[in-house]
Amino acid sequence: MQANEVSTRWANHDFYQSALVLGLDIGIEGIGVWLRRGRECLWARTYETATPESAPLRDRRLKRSARRARQSEKHREVLLKRWCTRFDLPWAAINSNPFKLRLRAITKQLASKQALVICLRHIIRHRGYDYHLTNEGNYPWGDELNLSQAVAWAQSTCCNPALAERLRYDLSNSGLSQEKLASFSAALAKAEDEYAKQPIHTMLEAHFGEKPHLRPPARQHNFPRELVWAHLEEICRRHPQFFGGETQFNGALPELKGILDYHRKEPGALAERKVKTCPYAPHLFDGQKLRCDANAELPIRQFKLLEFLASRTFVNEEGRRMSVTAPLFEWLGTILAKDAAAVTAKLPRPATKDLRKEFAKLAGVKLASDKLSHNGDFFEQLKDLLSPKMSVLKARASLSAKAARRLCEVALTDGFQPERIQHHLQSYYLWRIDSMR
Repeated sequence: MQANEVSTRWANHDFYQSALVLGLDIGIEGIGVWLRRGRECLWARTYETATPESAPLRDRRLKRSARRARQSEKHREVLLKRWCTRFDLPWAAINSNPFKLRLRAITKQLASKQALVICLRHIIRHRGYDYHLTNEGNYPWGDELNLSQAVAWAQSTCCNPALAERLRYDLSNSGLSQEKLASFSAALAKAEDEYAKQPIHTMLEAHFGEKPHLRPPARQHNFPRELVWAHLEEICRRHPQFFGGETQFNGALPELKGILDYHRKEPGALAERKVKTCPYAPHLFDGQKLRCDANAELPIRQFKLLEFLASRTFVNEEGRRMSVTAPLFEWLGTILAKDAAAVTAKLPRPATKDLRKEFAKLAGVKLASDKLSHNGDFFEQLKDLLSPKMSVLKARASLSAKAARRLCEVALTDGFQPERIQHHLQSYYLWRIDSMR
């Protein structure tokens, strides 16, 4: 049996056409509930709650991350040892106080090649964070928008001004209160100030400038990777004699940078490998394979909005279900385009708090209350489409921007008419079923 025949058989099955189906999506932060009859959504809601298995899942991810960090550290040691052999630098064990050697290396002169290797080993072992170099994760402190974690991170690090600006913008559209944003912004401002004060050099001098029982700790600091590299590069440039000449020194430095930045894959390659292939591109573009793009791509946001408005209804005061009209669709599309432009330019995003009132005015109807209808869920989902969180926009969609643009063109062949749009997207629905098998 051909794939299309299987898809058609399933698409015409009672389970998709007429059955009453309850769907549950249990995540680590909540539960999603969806009730439909055939293809019509009757009710949908997300409940944020601490599910019993959420803590073990987080612990599992932390342990996996720790394992990978240890594996990466071991491999950097192997790479550095090979590098030392090639440039005639004797391998040396790290002594009890490598920080003292690092301070001496940037203020005076090291006495031997072994001392230089100890400094290099120690720095490459503790290489700092590189969140804004690789764009991995949603935030530098983790994948979740947790204020206490964000403030703790900002208080323990020094922050690149470009990264700080990006974080402020991301959090300004996260739904946090002004009070919470102010507490994070204050901690972040201090981290920015520390960034400009040569924090590694300052830390080393402060540690050895006091009596042992009064010294601030040299460990437990969270420095950005580019500052760690600047420190390492300064040490090497102050000791070119250990490399056997200027030519060898100039060849050694770029290789050392590669060891410092080593990942299991090249920066971004692991994330790229995880990106799925768009399941619709081969059908739309004669077998062409494309990667799925980020949710922030305008065609993807437009297609998601189009699909939502063509398949959902709202309820008027008399209790009658109504579909979105073409003028409403154009108005909502304009709001989405303005939001996308604001995100791209990193400007304040348009407010959506009066969306419901303006929607009812343009529709020329009075809306039913949330208790007597599903309007609350309708407008909550609509706001999420028009102005999604930054973490959502960074995530990957299930299709490519090129495919989304083409699907919009196909869906709107006859203009914005919900029934005609669903008819034009029948092939898309079948392809989506195929991609889920």
